[in-house]
Amino acid sequence: MANEASELGLAQTGFNRISIGVQDFDDAVQKAVNRIKSEEETLRIIDAARANGFKSVSIDLIYGLPKQALEGFGVPLDRVIAANPGRLSIYNYAHMPTMFKPQRRIHEDDLPSGQVKLDILSMAVDKLTNAGYVYIGMDHFAKPEDELAVAQRQGRLHRNFQGYSTHSDCDLIALGLSSIGKVGPTYSQNYRNMDDYYDALDRD
Repeated sequence: MANEASELGLAQTGFNRISIGVQDFDDAVQKAVNRIKSEEETLRIIDAARANGFKSVSIDLIYGLPKQALEGFGVPLDRVIAANPGRLSIYNYAHMPTMFKPQRRIHEDDLPSGQVKLDILSMAVDKLTNAGYVYIGMDHFAKPEDELAVAQRQGRLHRNFQGYSTHSDCDLIALGLSSIGKVGPTYSQNYRNMDDYYDALDRD
């Protein structure tokens, strides 16, 4: 994750939105997916982004991860709501170990059932709408004053391969490992393997 100095550098370069992948704050869930970061670290990034002029903070959560339960997911969701991000995404975890090597470390017996996943999503929708968020569609939520919610009310909302947008068609430049870009009619994805990615950078 970034730190306050990097947030300042990004803001000075012209970046004004940030999306933070939280997944879940529960220690057991984080260990099961090998994505360990503290709630305090996440909150520091949010505070730094706001302090450096970012006009939008978005947080991503994932439901259906190993070790997750209905009651347990409500805790990180309440903490995220308290952090007051402008946007929230609640993604469904897709378990495809044949395609994604890191998922082979996950024990399928630890995954919640389909019914539990539906219950988690239903609870998330209830909690977020009760907290004042607008249900944009599929897995996205936004505060009423957020540009996405405004565009939805005005009939200007669009959806592209990356999600919902206020822009009908624009080029997207992909920066970073595995990121996907679109320029004109073409799509491209950066290398998903770190060694290949850095090798490509070394070769200009």
